Amino acid sequence: MARAILLILSVLAASLGLGLAQAEPVSRPGDLVWAADVRLRWDDFQGPVDPTAAPRRVAMTAASLSWGYGYGLERGDGRCFYRITNVDVQAIFNRQDSWARPGHRTDRVLEHEQGHFDITQLFKLKLEELTGELIGVRHACEGDSVDEASDFTEQAARRAVSGVADEIWLEHVAAQEAYDEQTHHGTVRDVQSAWLEAIERGVDEGTWRSIADRLD
Repeated sequence: MARAILLILSVLAASLGLGLAQAEPVSRPGDLVWAADVRLRWDDFQGPVDPTAAPRRVAMTAASLSWGYGYGLERGDGRCFYRITNVDVQAIFNRQDSWARPGHRTDRVLEHEQGHFDITQLFKLKLEELTGELIGVRHACEGDSVDEASDFTEQAARRAVSGVADEIWLEHVAAQEAYDEQTHHGTVRDVQSAWLEAIERGVDEGTWRSIADRLD
């Protein structure tokens, strides 16, 4: 089972220098960033069991997407332009919000929960792909000073990236729900195996499209 935590937006602490600003992806202390060579372990599930969860809910993976971006600002001769220079995305496992019931920490349940985290990684890839279309596109900006132009650009860049990110987040939530519903939380073995095969293929090939046919 997965819990759809609100999309973690980057905290902007951008400093203007040489016309460039950067906002980094953020995570909390103890969070785990997805990596191909790192698998979930039961001691990663550090949160308390949700007292409102139904008894059949034996574990909860709390995963989220974190993103940040950079932009460049050009001013001179009465003109002002900006470009988004990069978008950085991370798939995050939130240890403090993830939990598992004692007595149910089996390999099969952990495998199902790993699937949830890997789905988040697939949507990280999709978010990277779609926000990549924003990078390098030149836009006019407004402002009579560097500070005003920077403020305008920061807000415009954030709106552009968050517009894509919000849509991908909703798709991510729907995919997590489909995974649980179709596998009955990992208890239907053949369906669970088919999902894991599709997820693994997507991770190996670096594409979210491997699970697209399961979401129709």
